[in-house]
Amino acid sequence: MTFYKDSHKKIALILQNTSSKISYIIDAWTSSNNYSFLGITAHWVTESWELKSILLDFIKLEGPHSGANIKKAFLKSLKNFEIESKILGVTTDNASNNVTFLKAVEDDLSQKYIYFNSDDKHVRCLTHVINLAAQQVLTTLKAVKNDETSDEEVGSLIRKLRTLPLNTLSNSDPTLRPFTINEEEWVHLLEIEELLKCFAKATKQICGETYPTISYVFELYKTLYAPQETQNTNIEYNSSDENLADRAQALCDILNWWKRHEEEYPNLSNMARDYLGIPGY
Repeated sequence: MTFYKDSHKKIALILQNTSSKISYIIDAWTSSNNYSFLGITAHWVTESWELKSILLDFIKLEGPHSGANIKKAFLKSLKNFEIESKILGVTTDNASNNVTFLKAVEDDLSQKYIYFNSDDKHVRCLTHVINLAAQQVLTTLKAVKNDETSDEEVGSLIRKLRTLPLNTLSNSDPTLRPFTINEEEWVHLLEIEELLKCFAKATKQICGETYPTISYVFELYKTLYAPQETQNTNIEYNSSDENLADRAQALCDILNWWKRHEEEYPNLSNMARDYLGIPGY
């Protein structure tokens, strides 16, 4: 207990003394034995332009994952560390209870004359959005029934995928040959693989912990979703899209850039230090 109290005090002093605002990721879930938990991580940029993050709290929730319960646990944690006034952004998944949660945070903080606009400061986790999109693709594939006759070409391919044998087996057993994948079908599979590869690459990019991620969100949204709106059933895409994140990262180390130019732009650098700490994932 002494070690815990000493560590808590050290972390509190670090967070209280940082010149930047602090942003958070919160995630609530229920364990297999029906206990509910809330995890809170804190994220900020130091005076020397280093991106820092720490597990701030791990809380056993009392009751369901309601906005009110999450708000109560979240603000209690911030109060324990005496950092309520340093809040900037909060990143969550897209569950509706998080909208309620942050609106309740806004209402509570306003009574203490602490400004927090829940509409502006709520960051929807991009990896959650990407996962939902990818899961929808997979769900669409699984939804094809064995007796479905519409879109027969796609249905036939998917039914074969479900019972795909090894080539060696199909060669030794002629009855399996109708289930093997032909050349045209492999082309479709490779196109699907390329489509899903975009989601995987974007997820990996946005989950980085050693560089700011909030600035990647808009470009990754454009890269992943804008082309899909005009594709209809054509799943081809510009192969250069998958390299967009790599090119953007190679252009500049944004933290190092601001470190070199903070004296030139003192006010903007203070704002950059605050906002670059907001996690996009």
